[in-house]
Amino acid sequence: MTSQASAVPNSSETKVIPEIAELAALWNQLYGDIMYRITVPQPGDRLYHLLLERIREHGYPAVREAILRLERSRYLMGLKSMPPVSLTWLMQQQNFAKFICGYYDDFSAKRKDRCRGLERDTDLDRILIDRIIQRGQERSVSA
Repeated sequence: MTSQASAVPNSSETKVIPEIAELAALWNQLYGDIMYRITVPQPGDRLYHLLLERIREHGYPAVREAILRLERSRYLMGLKSMPPVSLTWLMQQQNFAKFICGYYDDFSAKRKDRCRGLERDTDLDRILIDRIIQRGQERSVSA
């Protein structure tokens, strides 16, 4: 167990630990306009416990990196035949394990990783920007 993971308090505490609030803010910053926004999970919430478990198992940096890497999967971002995944889905033990091993990465992203360059996929960038613009237009029409 890493020192990062052992620094996480018990799940029986009633106060939200800063790491979980930071992960929720990161999710909203990266995916709030593309998929959906979340509120900061509270100690009694399922997502709170899932995040806490993943931090204990893998450490805060690994959980943060997983959230950052989500954009490398068109499938999980909902750009294929399914809706986008939720943070709760991603943090479930079996899904998280597959995800951090690259099981859901796009083929091109896996190939780039093996070649050391972690360049962004410009096609995915274009699709994500189009979705953000479309959501913004939908919100302005409904307002």
